[in-house]
Amino acid sequence: MSEANVQLDCTVYAVFIASEESPTPGVGVDVMLEKGELDMIKTGPVCDVCVTFT
Repeated sequence: MSEANVQLDCTVYAVFIASEESPTPGVGVDVMLEKGELDMIKTGPVCDVCVTFT
């Protein structure tokens, strides 16, 4: 999208989760929610896409 300079009528947010099961404290979606870092998507719509790289 950026290479083609596509102009959208909406805002696209992406959250990439590298390791949700990390033993490191302060990592993951739960912490992002606690910090309010996902507040901008609470009004929706939200599309859940899961991609796994091997």
